[in-house]
Amino acid sequence: MKNVSFGYGGQTVIRNFNIKFGSNQISLIKGANGTGKSTLLKLIAGLVRCDSGQITTGEADTAALPSTAYPEKLFYLTQEDPSYDFPASELFRMAAPDHFEEALRLAREFRMEDTAVKTVKIRDLSGGEKKKAFLSLAFAIHPAFLLLDEPTNSLDQAAVQTVVKLLQTYKGTVLIVTHENCFDAVADQCLLMEKGGSLVERKK
Repeated sequence: MKNVSFGYGGQTVIRNFNIKFGSNQISLIKGANGTGKSTLLKLIAGLVRCDSGQITTGEADTAALPSTAYPEKLFYLTQEDPSYDFPASELFRMAAPDHFEEALRLAREFRMEDTAVKTVKIRDLSGGEKKKAFLSLAFAIHPAFLLLDEPTNSLDQAAVQTVVKLLQTYKGTVLIVTHENCFDAVADQCLLMEKGGSLVERKK
């Protein structure tokens, strides 16, 4: 991110950010509600354009990434998981056919029952089961850029520990918006977003 600023409704959300997230680096983004943490991920994912400055992923301008870059190269898991009218197994098959078996294996590692994965529509899963399904897909694909917005929402403690374990061996750039401390031990840096658009590094 080079000299990146963004705001809306007359309010500055991000002010002149200059930061580089390295390969094989896990970065935590913390801060109070309303400071723009989710907006930061949307900017990096290319879903929102910055008012000024430039954001690149690898050598490409994020705002100009082709649709083929998602989700194989860049995967953005939002706070609110989508509700689809088909089972998780069908999502795995459509979104990542080359990683289908790995997604099924990871769903089992998250302790999802095979019947829930293969027969229950995603919209009918509990919040925790839904989150496990999307996390299984994300880690099965293993994109170069993985953006997770509050990935522990609705998860039981065993599932949280599974996420931590998967991150320990992850090869790629990972950004996690979180209010939890469970990722501190595996993170390379922790950034604090403050109101008014500032981003400061803090001790984990």
